Amino acid sequence: MGDEDSDNEVQQSSDQSLKENGRSLEFDDCTRGILNGFISQYSLSTSSDIDIHGGIVDGALLEKDTFIALREIKAESGAAGDAYMQVARGYDLAVQVLQDKKGAVSEAFLKQGAPMFLLCVVGAFDPELLHWSLI
Repeated sequence: MGDEDSDNEVQQSSDQSLKENGRSLEFDDCTRGILNGFISQYSLSTSSDIDIHGGIVDGALLEKDTFIALREIKAESGAAGDAYMQVARGYDLAVQVLQDKKGAVSEAFLKQGAPMFLLCVVGAFDPELLHWSLI
């Protein structure tokens, strides 16, 4: 019975991932012309003398190696984590990455308070029933 439960969990995780990937693609279609160029599954990592921290955000929008926006898309609330908490952690990591860079653009951005759009999209989506539009 243990193997069957494990197989069901893997299938549910795979189904959830497919839903979220579809939502990400639909989001990109809907925001084309406004928020172009999100890099999907963007990896953030930083290190200190003590340890290494890292994570993956659903998407990151960068300009001149500076973060403009981070996004987390969840097909179902609570099913695969909290999108708000995940994007907030992504913001924390993004700021640490910029602090590690020590470049003039990064320093100027940090002096302004590191403003970024943090986008969370949560909820069921069926492309047969609904198409997002920006009207």
